Amino acid sequence: MNIFDVRNQIINDYRSYIGSFVNIKDERIKNDVSQEMKKGVLCPEPLIQFNPSFKLDKSVDQLCQENILHPDLSKIFKGYDLYQHQVEALELGAKGENFVVTSGTGSGKSLTYIGTIFNSILQQKEKSKGIQAIIVYPMNALINSQTGELNKFKENFGDEFPIKFKQYTGQEGQEEREAIKKDPPHILLTNYMMLELIMTRATDHDRAIRESIRNNLKFLVFDELHTYRGRQGSDIAMLIRRIKSYINKDVQCIGTSATLSSGVGSLE
Repeated sequence: MNIFDVRNQIINDYRSYIGSFVNIKDERIKNDVSQEMKKGVLCPEPLIQFNPSFKLDKSVDQLCQENILHPDLSKIFKGYDLYQHQVEALELGAKGENFVVTSGTGSGKSLTYIGTIFNSILQQKEKSKGIQAIIVYPMNALINSQTGELNKFKENFGDEFPIKFKQYTGQEGQEEREAIKKDPPHILLTNYMMLELIMTRATDHDRAIRESIRNNLKFLVFDELHTYRGRQGSDIAMLIRRIKSYINKDVQCIGTSATLSSGVGSLE
């Protein structure tokens, strides 16, 4: 099958079908419409794109063998071969460096911060308590999706997964909020509006979460960075400053986006 021949046949049939309804008496208008239809105004030329493959690098097993990552991660990310940008980000994360990953859709950006956070919690398993990481998403649908991915990693590990994670999106019931208050997870997945409320509201639940953040937070992650622009970007900047001034230690900041870099101007 030649896909272009198929496309042309479909377009010709569609053009003929549309043309059967066109009955214009004025010859000037009729000729103009006919010319525009011949130019393809109803059906633009096909869009052809080539998606480059990302450069493969080390596997998770190799990073564990090199003592860059905790050995348990080879079980959690079983069989994962990493792209170069993932390896570079995980190496930076393991050193405690801030980083931003900008690469195409489907390039495993979320693994860079999940792997970094998991590695830190596992390295200090006995000492890790309270909210170690906050991951902020622009939409609750992304939070639900990420929770599903974290559950898959939990299944890979098997029994007694040592890392706890919870959603806090405003959709949780009283029982779930009470559970988060009594036993804060290592990782809290939320959106920026709920994080703002956590930092400002006076409810028992928010006070408990806020206190855990103050004493334990190590990672602050923003996914889909390109969505935070204009006034919303200013709000986020103030929120980050509020968190940094509130907590008792330095926080490692991580960001990801598929469309952040414009390729114009300097890094500064």
